[in-house]
Amino acid sequence: MEKYLFDPEDPRKVILRNPALQPKVGEEFPEFVFQTVKGKEITTASMRGNWSLLFFKNSISTFHQAQFDQLLADLNEASTEVKIKAIAIFAYDEPVELLLENHPIDGVKNGNGFFQRFHLTSMPTVFLINPEGQIEAKFEGTKPIDFKSFLGK
Repeated sequence: MEKYLFDPEDPRKVILRNPALQPKVGEEFPEFVFQTVKGKEITTASMRGNWSLLFFKNSISTFHQAQFDQLLADLNEASTEVKIKAIAIFAYDEPVELLLENHPIDGVKNGNGFFQRFHLTSMPTVFLINPEGQIEAKFEGTKPIDFKSFLGK
């Protein structure tokens, strides 16, 4: 399926997202720099040495709450056994601070450029990255995000 990105600065400009160009399991995750809603800068290099979970979601208005609640519960449980960092990247400037408050997950908003750069077409898309920086697993859509089974490998 092909998806297109709308650019409000240039409504006639259409950018094709090619699913074949998405980061793949077994590959190193591409370089990035995220600025969290708390002002913290997170880079690919700063994530090394830890398990990392990147949760890409276009908008909180289309949020699947049960899936996210289970993800948070699983993160809390997993963090007692391994070092894991989690980041939720949202496409738009929305009030994600309240959604993530008191949870073990950093938030990034206005991340639409990352959706384009990584050619993401399904929401949410979640990447589990191992301590060496390689993608261990990828989850798409509203199915359970069963990342814990990969942590013991």
